[in-house]
Amino acid sequence: MIGIETCDDGNNKTKDGCSEKCLIEPFFICNGTPSNCTTPCGDGHTAGLESCDDKNLLNDDGCTSECTIEQYYECSGVTCRPICGDGVIIEPEECDDGNRIEGD
Repeated sequence: MIGIETCDDGNNKTKDGCSEKCLIEPFFICNGTPSNCTTPCGDGHTAGLESCDDKNLLNDDGCTSECTIEQYYECSGVTCRPICGDGVIIEPEECDDGNRIEGD
């Protein structure tokens, strides 16, 4: 790393933790030379290879401890919820008959 560089991962890609200007991107931690950049799972910010980040490292709540979305869930921001209409009942669902037709 030279001058005002805060990282250097050997490429000019963005969104991999170290920008094309060799600056650490938001929500990443970079170490070493060349820089290895990762996102801290559990910080509440979905970045890098994370598909979710619900501010914890618990499993069975929609977002795994590795920040990947669990089967039968959908996640947005820090909130994960069971998929309605998939035929699988997961709390807080009271029923799920596999479709989305009200009143059937």
